[in-house]
Amino acid sequence: MNEGIIHFSKPETWRDKNVCSGKQLDVEDGCFCKTNENLDNLFKQVGREFFKTNILGINNYYEKSDFLIGTCFYGIQKSKFKKSYVEYGVKKVESLDYVIPHDYFKTFVDDYNENYSTIIIYDLPRFFSLVRQKLIHMGAKNEEILIYPVYYVNKKYNYQINDGFPFEYFLKDDEFSIQSEIRIIVNCKSKKFFDRLKRRQFNISVGDISSFACVQSEYEKDLNFSIQDDKLLFNLAKPISRELYDCCVSDLAAALYQALDNELPGPPKNEAEIKELVDSLIDVLNVRYNVNLGEDKKLYNVPFKEFRMMPINLKKKCATLVLEDGRIGFLKINSNE
Repeated sequence: MNEGIIHFSKPETWRDKNVCSGKQLDVEDGCFCKTNENLDNLFKQVGREFFKTNILGINNYYEKSDFLIGTCFYGIQKSKFKKSYVEYGVKKVESLDYVIPHDYFKTFVDDYNENYSTIIIYDLPRFFSLVRQKLIHMGAKNEEILIYPVYYVNKKYNYQINDGFPFEYFLKDDEFSIQSEIRIIVNCKSKKFFDRLKRRQFNISVGDISSFACVQSEYEKDLNFSIQDDKLLFNLAKPISRELYDCCVSDLAAALYQALDNELPGPPKNEAEIKELVDSLIDVLNVRYNVNLGEDKKLYNVPFKEFRMMPINLKKKCATLVLEDGRIGFLKINSNE
């Protein structure tokens, strides 16, 4: 996946049972207010004409616009992560965890009965910046592009919002809170902008997103996210399996020192299992990269290019490196650095 393509649609289609069904259908999407109190005062504030178009049920109002489009994403906020401890071998690592239940994905399968993929975007500010730039380039104004999380309320009770159109499209019944939506709503009055959208069938390309997104599919379980040491980790639809000979020095060294400390994922290993793992990793390091593990548990003859890409904690495990012109460089790194 390189090119990021986003499909926009008119919000009234989200209320159309011919387009959406089941948990994807919300007949009150875009509802402005539901109140039996001070309705005359509300009319005075925003104008009676505002409410004359399209009434959904008793005291449910929304404004229809031919120049309004939107798209939706499942959004995860860091504040929603819960603290827990993950056991790796004999070591417990503190993490923050968040789970998207499999039922969420199952609704798409049940409603649409077709293949689908999950695109995980882990740099939202960068992604939204690309979307905004593209929309502006096509003719929308910056202030016409609204990107916010959806706020969930209990629509069985009276409520109202103070912000005017189109902020009602960021308000939904808490029945749909499992969707944890972030929405992009574009309220652009430019006919030229909409003509361009129509020619593209309401799809826009924001360019290459491969550096901060990935595609997953065939989920048959909950999707688990963890934050450990400011790194975002998540379980994959299918495990990634690589041959040891295809791994870089950094990955092999990380596995080697985890094995030496008996901190590999899974139950703790016995001495024989640890030795077998360590011997395999040392053999690959030596044959593939000519790297040796000394008696001091340091790495010798690390290729300079590989050394340069290593995280600092692994660089401190290196004793020598091979420079690009074939010279050997001996390292002395202060353990306090």
